[in-house]
Amino acid sequence: MLLIIDNGSEKIKRFMKTLRSWEIEFTENHEYLPQVKGVILSGGPGHPAERTDLQSNYRVLQEARVPILGICLGHEIIAYHYGAKVETLPQEQTGLQKIIVNAEDWLLPEIESLFLEKN
Repeated sequence: MLLIIDNGSEKIKRFMKTLRSWEIEFTENHEYLPQVKGVILSGGPGHPAERTDLQSNYRVLQEARVPILGICLGHEIIAYHYGAKVETLPQEQTGLQKIIVNAEDWLLPEIESLFLEKN
């Protein structure tokens, strides 16, 4: 079973419908955190430093001992929680996007072959 935290994504209902069609069990009830096999933090509006309603996300990041996937804002919440600088882009980005690698990275040494553009 997965725990899904809805951060106000416009697409979360469609996402949940897809999970149901794949017969993937999930809950939005945080009380099940000790029993889940993974967590998904959804997207949503705003910036993690400016939103005051993200406590459940931070609690999960502190307590969960399972894989956590952040989608859009969810990914920013994870980065912000662990000390990364999260910047707002001048224009909203939605849909499929290019990933730009700004430096060589020991963690993903073959990233150039995976993505299209390098700065």
